[in-house]
Amino acid sequence: MCVGSIEIIGFLLNKILRVYVQEDFFDMLKPLVII
Repeated sequence: MCVGSIEIIGFLLNKILRVYVQEDFFDMLKPLVII
């Protein structure tokens, strides 16, 4: 249950970030996420 919930929350946060956050700001955060 917990793992599935975390995956769903992460998926929703990812979509929300893509919608609300500007592309340039999202691209600036990408290296931090990759590292």
